[in-house]
Amino acid sequence: MIWGLQHNWTKSTTAHTFTSISDDVFQLAGGFKGGRIWATPNANDVAAAIALRAHKSGLKTIVFVNTKADAVGTAKRIAGELGEAVVLNESEVSLWDALVLELGDAKHSIFGEPNFGAVPHNSSMLRLERALSERLFRRSDGARVIVATPTLAQGLNLPAHLAILAGDKRSSATDGKREALEAHELLNAAARAGRAGHLANGVVILIPEPITMFKPGAALNADLKGKLKSVLPEDDRCVTITDPLEVVLDRVMEGKLDDRQVTYTINRLVALSAADVDIASTDNLMSRSFGSFLAEKKKKQDDYLKKVEELWDFAKEAVENDPQAVVLLVASQSGLPLDLLEKLRVRLTTELGNLPTTIEGWVGWVFTWLKEDADACEHLLRDVEKSAISAAGKKAGIPARCCCS
Repeated sequence: MIWGLQHNWTKSTTAHTFTSISDDVFQLAGGFKGGRIWATPNANDVAAAIALRAHKSGLKTIVFVNTKADAVGTAKRIAGELGEAVVLNESEVSLWDALVLELGDAKHSIFGEPNFGAVPHNSSMLRLERALSERLFRRSDGARVIVATPTLAQGLNLPAHLAILAGDKRSSATDGKREALEAHELLNAAARAGRAGHLANGVVILIPEPITMFKPGAALNADLKGKLKSVLPEDDRCVTITDPLEVVLDRVMEGKLDDRQVTYTINRLVALSAADVDIASTDNLMSRSFGSFLAEKKKKQDDYLKKVEELWDFAKEAVENDPQAVVLLVASQSGLPLDLLEKLRVRLTTELGNLPTTIEGWVGWVFTWLKEDADACEHLLRDVEKSAISAAGKKAGIPARCCCS
């Protein structure tokens, strides 16, 4: 492992050092074809092995993996190797009981065998499951390892002694090819190791992809410098701060109203639109955004406010049919389109008296609804379509369509 000793580590041969993190042998992966042999990092298994060694040294570890399925599988593997059952306290028992009640049986929980020595954390988990994982890891005598996805790193207030980044690439959502994680994802994940007011020190281990070769004591080669610079820039500048709202406003001005980020933002604004918020007010929510601050600095505030007004116009247009309060509330909380929620409300109202009364019945009802409402299926399942298709034993590369079909 290479340790950086100062932020401008490339300027001096004494600004980095080499050390071994373990005397164990870590199993890599790889292949052989046409007389050529190659090695791959086997990042998840190597990360799990390091986490297990860290546990023996009394360290709490957070492991970041690329996919939600990896988070669950790696956590189960580590928990099985730890072989230590964590006893739930009173508040955790309440969460677990509520989770079992909601699922109908403990066997349906994402935790599998609930010994809780290592727990997963990703956006597909139920709220109760995420809350239980966080409480268990935060407790000093609770879970020793938590396995999460990088996209949740920024929202995790779970300081650890050790953060392990299992790879710095992921499969592209468009073509399936390997692509580099964004700098802010790596930095946010790395920042979980040690936190002011919690842990004075922390260690970050990055398992790179592809495997990076180096000789201890020798000068850093170009490949190694390039890999380190992607995470640790020489000027110690982390990431450029931007306002996500600016991207949405630009796409609105370009007429890209079908863009998912645009539709989500508009649907979140419908409740404020229904309340007839003054779009021209300097106290407007968006006028106090970071994007507005940047526009003022660049003396482009008029252009920025014009974009904001157009966004609000689309939000107001969405509520012209005077939707019911409950539909507005759910739209503002979920970002789902008003027309989709209104159709769902009508469907529920029409079937009053004949609605299911069991979990199994509601599961069947939901699948029937999604089969008959293509728009609902698209909005609710687009992000998980590939994993759902794979879970059903079908190839993820089948022609794109709603996975409920």
